[in-house]
Amino acid sequence: MLQVYFIFKPINKHVVAMNRLPLSWCRKEIEYPTFNTVQLPLSGLSWISTAEIPVQYSNQEFFNDLISDFPDFVIRGVSSGSAKHLKDMGADLVRTGAEAVVDLYYPDGLKRSVLELARRGGRYGSVHEVPYSEFYVNKVSRLALDSTHAPEPKLSHLFRTGFEQSTRCFVMETEKGQWLGALTLSIQDESYAHTETILRRKNAPVGVMESLFVSVMSALKDEGYTHLSLGEVPFVSSDTSDTVPELSGSYAKELIFRSKRLLKHSFNYKGLYDFKNKFGPEWKSVYLAAKPAISWRLLIDLYFQSRLHHLSVFKLVSNLKKFPPKLLKTG
Repeated sequence: MLQVYFIFKPINKHVVAMNRLPLSWCRKEIEYPTFNTVQLPLSGLSWISTAEIPVQYSNQEFFNDLISDFPDFVIRGVSSGSAKHLKDMGADLVRTGAEAVVDLYYPDGLKRSVLELARRGGRYGSVHEVPYSEFYVNKVSRLALDSTHAPEPKLSHLFRTGFEQSTRCFVMETEKGQWLGALTLSIQDESYAHTETILRRKNAPVGVMESLFVSVMSALKDEGYTHLSLGEVPFVSSDTSDTVPELSGSYAKELIFRSKRLLKHSFNYKGLYDFKNKFGPEWKSVYLAAKPAISWRLLIDLYFQSRLHHLSVFKLVSNLKKFPPKLLKTG
């Protein structure tokens, strides 16, 4: 992954800020932005997978300068407001799924069933934040090796994996010091946090992850945050109508639509949706944006660079192993 640094112009106070940064991008108390890019071989575009943006830059001016410095780019996890602006700047768009956003001040709160699961899970340990250090980075890595999805190939560049300096980490820990679950967060601004890595120890008791999320939501609310994003689920629709013009009738949109059927056995997006939906989020559309255009080459690039092909092959082989071989008749 290539890290690129640029000097941006100071914020123009008269420019109306865009509503959100792309998913897994965050703001930090730094002087200059840092872009983590992947060069895509077939399409020739720069995939800007994550970025750290100084808090003093407005989103709109940031996007204007971004297009100036990256004539050919692709960004995933783009919100509707940012997608409209990028389209006006000449980018191509296609909706890829929806983001689950929990309003931490939602008056009705969480469902009773979720709170009951959280109560049950809370009997097995306590939730607390751990500071960034080499010790805890290694401990998160060890938990990943003993997590529910440990045998599966790991995806790349779709979110911030592990524990890094640009994230916060919360854990559910037993009295004996064993971690039952962990999640990391990136911070988009002073009121909006985004979930990155979610880890659950193999055979962890029922309710552990619900307890972890409910505790983190309470902690963030106490700190003044208003929203927690649980991240994107691909292929699902948002609760509201889709108002951003897309690639009407294009082959790229058709390919993404068909991939929902092709990838359902390799990526359990339905299970991911069910887990996130239990927290009562608002589902907001997210987009893939590319300039100058979304093409077959780009989608193939993303499929391989994200290592989704490794996961697809792994799941295919695993599913085939579930079927017993037919006995050969010898006579």
